[in-house]
Amino acid sequence: APGRSQASSHRSPQGEGASVSAAPGRPQASSHRSPQGKGASVSAAPGRSQASSHRSPQGEGASVKSAPGLAWNHVPLAAVAAVPWRNGGGVTRELLAWPNAHDWVCRISVAEVAASGPFSAYPGVQRWFAVLSGEGVVLDVAGQVHRLDAASAPLRFAGDAPTACALLAGATRDFNLMLRTGQAHGTLRRVQGALAQDVVQCVNKSKIIAIYSESTGADVHFDHENLQLPPQTLAWAVVPRTGVLRITSGAALWLEVGLEREVCA
Repeated sequence: APGRSQASSHRSPQGEGASVSAAPGRPQASSHRSPQGKGASVSAAPGRSQASSHRSPQGEGASVKSAPGLAWNHVPLAAVAAVPWRNGGGVTRELLAWPNAHDWVCRISVAEVAASGPFSAYPGVQRWFAVLSGEGVVLDVAGQVHRLDAASAPLRFAGDAPTACALLAGATRDFNLMLRTGQAHGTLRRVQGALAQDVVQCVNKSKIIAIYSESTGADVHFDHENLQLPPQTLAWAVVPRTGVLRITSGAALWLEVGLEREVCA
């Protein structure tokens, strides 16, 4: 954000003044930089080049094997350090900062919110918010009131809109997607059952698809490729071609992020 003094410091999704700093010792770049930024270590299927290996944003994470095609980055929530907010209202785990943590265009995180309070302002950012667990929240976004729980559709709103969060009955776990306006656009959808989605390849531009499973895990298919995703895990990949994504899960989120001014086949 303009005026930020240290690029490795992030404001928390909730709580004014609740800064979130990168975990100590976080690498500036992996030994094998991908065009997508940092992800978890991936073991390639036979015949896949070593270029499919990535480091996680926090420098740790489980390895995963996937069929040839998509190089899935696998980020378990438990492998990411929880960073407390300065105001004591919660903690945040950053699952992805793309293309890097210093000047991200796309940021994905999961927050555990223990107390009601205002959201930090993010001028020039489009936000998506979804409740993962707990009784839910009431968000007041510039005077518009939204009651959200773990069955509600994700809410999109401007990052600079005055926003207050009130817990309905105790702590919640929430999913946050942030996209720089004019540099990225995206979609976040909840999956409860089955979802089939056409994914269009974009020429000379990167497009990221991701699935976050909460309590039940997820069965993911991209054309003829299969991925079994454990609970509380983010899997993301760059789309190398046009295809059909199918997800089956009792509780998951699907997102797609592309760059502005992209040319799609």
